[in-house]
Amino acid sequence: MTEREAKPEAKPGRNRRLSRELALKGLYQRFLSGNEAEAILRNLQEESAYARADQAYCAALLNGVIENLPALDAKLAGFVDRKVAEISPVEHAILSIAGYELAFDPDTAGAYAAGSIGARGVLLVPIAVTTVLFPRVATLRDPSRERRHLRGGLAAVVLAAAPLTAILWVFAGPLIDLTFGSAYEAAEAWLGPLSLAMTLYALATVYLYHFLSLGRSRFALVLVALLGAQLAVFAGLHGSPEELVGVQIGFGAATLVAAEAWHALRDR
Repeated sequence: MTEREAKPEAKPGRNRRLSRELALKGLYQRFLSGNEAEAILRNLQEESAYARADQAYCAALLNGVIENLPALDAKLAGFVDRKVAEISPVEHAILSIAGYELAFDPDTAGAYAAGSIGARGVLLVPIAVTTVLFPRVATLRDPSRERRHLRGGLAAVVLAAAPLTAILWVFAGPLIDLTFGSAYEAAEAWLGPLSLAMTLYALATVYLYHFLSLGRSRFALVLVALLGAQLAVFAGLHGSPEELVGVQIGFGAATLVAAEAWHALRDR
């Protein structure tokens, strides 16, 4: 083979969609012929698309599904209206790959961690705002002025966090690639929603510092209750990054609502 005809090198972290398509073909072979993973991978290497795929991910996905197929089929049986053996090979392969990836393979876990770390930069905003505004709140002794300081803190966080969240959402791909590398490209889909969750927590943090500056520490009991509820929900909803992100957005909003309700009740 000449240099011009040489196959292009696979790019780690790239072409995951192509890797899944190849793994799907491999599983289809498995269900029809019963071939072992090694033989299937040798067949896939003859595919023209194989050189452009993330070959390591394709192999890990194929081997992972085959090794965990009994457990995947057991879970799948609870969600289909017929026996797993009666599902067509193509459907069976698609559902098996989806189930395996939703079970949090190490690559997915790493990508979620990368997105979570990136989004938590938003939480630096309320720290800066409260450090400037709230030492003064403790000395005001005037509910109306205290309220104005709280509103000012919330407005400052919104003005700073909103564009930051928009940037993390719109430019998630380049930012993840720049900070963590292309191997974590799956985090692109979660960076924006996670930054939204962190913005909600950032606003709730403003309320927390406001209460502490006024000596209203009992709000910590509300936070403990919300944390306990969140852990309970996580126990049931942790099968995919989307579920984890959804729980965080939901409890971020709940914490913010609880903080405003606490403040309104205390000001009656």
